[in-house]
Amino acid sequence: MLVLHTLGELRLGGGWTAKLSSPRIALTLLAYLARRSPRPVSRGELADLFWRERDAARARQSLRQVLLELKRIIGDGLVADTDRVFLTPGALALDVVRFEDDVAAGRWQEAVEGWRGEFLASADNVGGEDFRLWLEAEREGQHRSLRVSFRGLIERARANGNWREGLALAQRWVEQLPLEEEGHRHLIHLTHLDGHTVEALTLYAAFHARLRAADSEPTPAFLQLGTALERDAVGASGRRTPSSAALFTPDLTGRGHALAELEAVWRSVRAGTPATVLVEGEAGIGKSRFCGEFLRRLASETHGATILRVRGYEAAPHGALAAIAELVNTLVAAPGASGASPAALGEIARLALAIRERFPSLPQPTGQGHGLEDALVELLGAVSAERPVVLYFDDLPSADSATQQLLMSVSDRISTAVLFLVTALTGEDRTSAYVELATRAGVRRLKLQPLALGDIEVLLGSMLELAPSARNHLAQRLHAETGGNPFYIIELTAALVDDGLLLPTDAGAWRLEPSETGRPIPLPATIREVVGRRLDRLSLDSRTAVEAAAVLGRAFDPALVPLVVGVAPATLTGALEELIARRIVRECTGSPGGYEFTHEIMHRVAYDLLPAPRREALHRAAALAYHPDAGLDPGAERAFSYHQAQAGLSSRPGWHRSSRRRILLAALTSVVVVAGVGAGLLRKQQLPWDLQRVEVAPFENQTGDSSLDAVGRMAADWINRGWRRRGWWPPQPVGRGTRPGRRRWYGAGSTPMVTASGSGRRPLMRARARYCSSSIRSRALARNPWMRSSASGSGSPRRWPPTSTRGSAIGPAPPASPPHSRHTRNTPWASSSFSSSTTGPPSRITPGRRGSTPISVWRSWTPRWRT
Repeated sequence: MLVLHTLGELRLGGGWTAKLSSPRIALTLLAYLARRSPRPVSRGELADLFWRERDAARARQSLRQVLLELKRIIGDGLVADTDRVFLTPGALALDVVRFEDDVAAGRWQEAVEGWRGEFLASADNVGGEDFRLWLEAEREGQHRSLRVSFRGLIERARANGNWREGLALAQRWVEQLPLEEEGHRHLIHLTHLDGHTVEALTLYAAFHARLRAADSEPTPAFLQLGTALERDAVGASGRRTPSSAALFTPDLTGRGHALAELEAVWRSVRAGTPATVLVEGEAGIGKSRFCGEFLRRLASETHGATILRVRGYEAAPHGALAAIAELVNTLVAAPGASGASPAALGEIARLALAIRERFPSLPQPTGQGHGLEDALVELLGAVSAERPVVLYFDDLPSADSATQQLLMSVSDRISTAVLFLVTALTGEDRTSAYVELATRAGVRRLKLQPLALGDIEVLLGSMLELAPSARNHLAQRLHAETGGNPFYIIELTAALVDDGLLLPTDAGAWRLEPSETGRPIPLPATIREVVGRRLDRLSLDSRTAVEAAAVLGRAFDPALVPLVVGVAPATLTGALEELIARRIVRECTGSPGGYEFTHEIMHRVAYDLLPAPRREALHRAAALAYHPDAGLDPGAERAFSYHQAQAGLSSRPGWHRSSRRRILLAALTSVVVVAGVGAGLLRKQQLPWDLQRVEVAPFENQTGDSSLDAVGRMAADWINRGWRRRGWWPPQPVGRGTRPGRRRWYGAGSTPMVTASGSGRRPLMRARARYCSSSIRSRALARNPWMRSSASGSGSPRRWPPTSTRGSAIGPAPPASPPHSRHTRNTPWASSSFSSSTTGPPSRITPGRRGSTPISVWRSWTPRWRT
């Protein structure tokens, strides 16, 4: 396939260029047809595009001759009908098409290598005005693609710490596109980061002069770069040591475009048009720093402005309208304040008593509903008539509601040169006044974004002097930890200095401690406090969801959150909406359906705030959530192993399955043993006990696995069934004068079944019991005549009850005993994985919580021997 080279030198592959009588016009027309393929172009349009200066007949004759020559070379791929001309798909290959495909596929290195020069560089004087407009549009699109390629390669080089490669790419960028400001900005920036500040300043001055010669204005970002270079060049001799204020007051970086927009609004205010600007961003993003820089520039102007500063407080020291009182005290001292009417000043004097000292003859305030509002509007108008006013209100939503409403009303009514500059946190609780301001027509909203990696390097360069490789490494770590939040960046850098991970050298520069690599950057108390306050403002459901997400990791699957903390899906949806609105979490761009914390600091603080028992319990629940997929998905297997290790569980892959089997087997074995012993005891001769039914409630599951809940219920049910078949009556209380002795229990055939004695022999089943109450004993005697006769001590012969049958309340009685008692000592027989406590009356045993008294039944009696 023939290849037409249009980037740089215009030529047709295969040596066909020399066979054309007018190669420049012929190949340019061929390139135009190839870019339009397969759409047809009329002959009249082609003649008008390339031969407009000729008459129609001569233009068509020239077109026929060019098409005839191209037809001989391309063949059937060029279709030239009576009135239309087009190229069939695949008839010709263009190098510019390959370049665009490489850019679209992210093959930036191949795209840059394939760029040989300007598109149709030799066709500037070909054709008429319409063709030149088409050519400029084509070139602009290819310039955009080339910028994307250079930008991506330079960012990749900076991320890898390869400064030489980045500088070479930036140099090639400015060679290919010499008037592109972005390429020059990258070149100057990389030169500065490489430690050659003077050379970078020279490059900046040269390009700035070139722009002015071309009647072009540089962007605010370029001017801000020049300001930083000049400051660094002047202060190069003063090294930044740990005591330097530059460590904690770095330059404002990454806000060039926002400053330019704010300055454009200020120019319209100076012309007499009032305006309101709302600066928004998350905590620590630099709203106050940004506004402070803007006000500093205004104060340095020759024809400055009247600047009024007010701040909102959550707990005003003087109650409602405290911020307005602070504003009034500054406003009445401004030039032009005396131009307000006495009535207005008298109305305002109720907030600032010092006004009456300056104007003692002011009338008393009227107390009308809108009197204070009208007075503020008039006073601001009088002051702004002298010179423009900037009313800067920092953190408006924190002020009391009366202050917010009053300020909103005044800003809506003002008609003079006043700029209302207001800041507010993004995603925090929004008051009605704030919502009104944000949605009001004409309000400009500036949302400050996190700093990019390059901006963080510039920020670090203004704080301390580091080697380029060390600065790039530290910038990458801070970007990953902070997400580009300037406050967090500055505080973490200071923490590195305090902990000895960032050390000054003898030459006055700085170096990173080698042991710093791979270690988490310590979080200072200031960051923990700021993030902790943000988490404290969350609702209970959102805080629960954050706890589960913190255990799952910085990036987490929202479907696992209900499995970890047991919240309903509807509740989780509302909680995620709140967390996104407050910029605690955000959606993952590379994982559809997933979420992640906005930055690593937010995740670390949320995880560290969890108490140790709560953290282990959540890790245990997370391990159970990952366990079903652990054998199928390697990622789930790694997460399962991590969570079980954090929960302090066994690290063996089958720990949960084997543990569940062991628990179930132990529970079933206990049930079988207890049931067997209980059945044997029920077949014995009945002791003359008082009647009292004993019931075992379901055991409480403390294993953390909800699938074992049924085991506790099943065990209690089996025991209760066995006891209900014959009944179980506790014995009479032990009387005084009795002493423990050796006794035997006999079955129906007088065979010893259980032997218990003080000498230490252990029965098959040991238990504790409480003495039964006298009321229950009385009811038992009333139902058993044999027990009544025995208890009354009458002289009538003692009768043994009949032999036990199924459903009988009383079984065979044991032989009579000498007149002394025995007290069996027994221990709890509940499993270590289950516990229960005696919380009700002695006749019922109910389950308890972890750490409560184990299940216990006291058995004590005075045996009777058969005579």
